[in-house]
Amino acid sequence: MLPKLTDLQLDLNELAESLRCFRSFEAEFRRCSKGKPYRIWSHLAWRSVTSLYRTILIDLAAWYSAVERWLQSDLQHGDVFGKLRTSKRLAAKIVATDPTPDPQDPKERDWLRRHHESLVFESRGEALKRLFGKRAAARKNATHAEVNALATRMGARRKTNLKTLRDFHAHRIGWTEDVKHLRSEHLARRIASAGDVLNDIRLLLDSSTYHVPSMAPSDNDANARDMVDLILVGTIYYSVEQWQTAKGPWLHQKRDAYYVEMHKRPRKKKKADFFNTHVERAGVD
Repeated sequence: MLPKLTDLQLDLNELAESLRCFRSFEAEFRRCSKGKPYRIWSHLAWRSVTSLYRTILIDLAAWYSAVERWLQSDLQHGDVFGKLRTSKRLAAKIVATDPTPDPQDPKERDWLRRHHESLVFESRGEALKRLFGKRAAARKNATHAEVNALATRMGARRKTNLKTLRDFHAHRIGWTEDVKHLRSEHLARRIASAGDVLNDIRLLLDSSTYHVPSMAPSDNDANARDMVDLILVGTIYYSVEQWQTAKGPWLHQKRDAYYVEMHKRPRKKKKADFFNTHVERAGVD
């Protein structure tokens, strides 16, 4: 049971890490383009980025399906199902197996033990409430019907929140080459929410915890900057050559100054022309 739960959590971690890389690219892309229309100079780089986004969507939808099946089967059987409960006696038993050293003072030791038992009891009750509802928390245990209801909710999240995005973005037909249509923040919330569900289940099964990696975009990702430059300017060699006329002693300062100059150049039609149309590509155009 626990190995399968761990596998699901590790798969979700991998999706979270992929999404973090994509969000770093998206943040850098928005910063450099300022939301203006742009011309793609490296379609290979652009297809790589959008393919990553589509892959995350498809894999996350498949992950929800796997969790739904797992909840309907493994979590319903025998001793595993019996662990979906809480009680003060169970909390005392869990605390008794805690290897944390006790204080020397008997009064302080007793107070710390009772406090620890209270926290374990309350945390398991809150986990039951988040997973199965107020009635399960008041009853201090889950029913088979409530576990099935949780599986149904996980399936509904896949269908209502991911299916439309997957159907639109997972195929190139209908795809619009515009970073504005990417919804990485929406996916980050979904992954974090799914991680919370698995964390609560793990808490009930073996009193351990699990943490979903941060999906916050980095503001200093060299790989994201390289991908943006490939798409908006061209090859790295060509980009560096273009930056030489920009002001600044360091290369990253020249890069930022170059993008500022790109945005200052007038466009024929402000809403229609690409802000990077002026880039001259010898032998290409």
